[in-house]
Amino acid sequence: YRPTFRRMIKKDKVSSVHSDKDVYKTIIITMIPIILGQTLYQISAVIDDAMFSNIMVGRNISSNIKADLGNFSSSYSLLIGIPQGVASAMSASMLPSIVASYTQGDNASVKDKIAQTIKTNMFIAIPSFVGLVTLGKPIIQLLFSRYNSTQGAMMLKIGAIAVVFYTLATVTSSALQGIDKMNVPVKHSLISLVVHIVLVYFMLRWSRLGIYGIVIGNASFPILIFILNLKSLKEYIDYDLEYIRTFLIPLCCSVIMGIAVSLTYKLLYSACHINIVALMCAFVVAGVTYFGTILIMLCENCNENEATFHYTEVVNGIMTQHHLCSECAAKMGLTGFAESPSADFPFARLLTGLLAASNRSTQEQDNPMMNVKCPKCGMKYQ
Repeated sequence: YRPTFRRMIKKDKVSSVHSDKDVYKTIIITMIPIILGQTLYQISAVIDDAMFSNIMVGRNISSNIKADLGNFSSSYSLLIGIPQGVASAMSASMLPSIVASYTQGDNASVKDKIAQTIKTNMFIAIPSFVGLVTLGKPIIQLLFSRYNSTQGAMMLKIGAIAVVFYTLATVTSSALQGIDKMNVPVKHSLISLVVHIVLVYFMLRWSRLGIYGIVIGNASFPILIFILNLKSLKEYIDYDLEYIRTFLIPLCCSVIMGIAVSLTYKLLYSACHINIVALMCAFVVAGVTYFGTILIMLCENCNENEATFHYTEVVNGIMTQHHLCSECAAKMGLTGFAESPSADFPFARLLTGLLAASNRSTQEQDNPMMNVKCPKCGMKYQ
């Protein structure tokens, strides 16, 4: 790489030259807050283990402290760490782009990149959360057979939401670092750590939650960071989080996926009693149902807005269904229903359909063309 790097240096037309000392100083100043932010999250896990081990002794709540901590570290932490790693990688890749836009003074581009990164992460994090909740027990039985799968599944049901909020906290922290607010995420992590310690101590000392108190504390840690980060982004660049396309659509698709996956696993496992076979088939169903519903709910033209306009196109006897948002439908000249006030209100469309059904017989008697039917696809003249 050195020859290429030297050619790049020769082509560089920048008038000012910084010494190696200044370059290293800038790198270190930039690097330390990023490392501290991640370190505080890891420190919280170490503190949790220490508090649990010391407080639970003599309380007769946890019969086996070592087994509970092992189950937490394996069944819970490792499984939720997989989607969290994806979020960290995507946030790191977003950072240079945000820095470039912010340096040019293009705040609109900065906000758009933050929104797109959050949306992409939620596309992965939300179904991961639902999947861990619905299939947590069989996954633990497959991967960590020596641990208590019932306890591990309950941990995932309680704390898998941490996948979503850790992702949001990571992306918003990177966004703040990208707009030259390097120390702000560190302060937020420190505040959240203090609140986390107090909360976990209270649950371990004065409740009978046991290891589940650690799970709740682990899930609450990124929630507070995300809230503080979002407040700072609003203050510095007037960033507002979009909810429907970012959260609601993936959540609806994930719920449908979760129901289909749960039924599939139960039916197959009751039929063959082989965990890995039922689990693999459930994964296939999860992919088909999630991505299938995403394609239906999102506009096929812009892939951003919710699809509220649906129509069927017949070409050479082949029927194709199309799903568009109202804006794209209007741009394509399909304004018959897209501009209708009822286009975004299913209840209004339901009433319209009922009224249309009551008048259909009268219309067919008055207009003989209503009985004309395509011999290939069976669609009636309308």
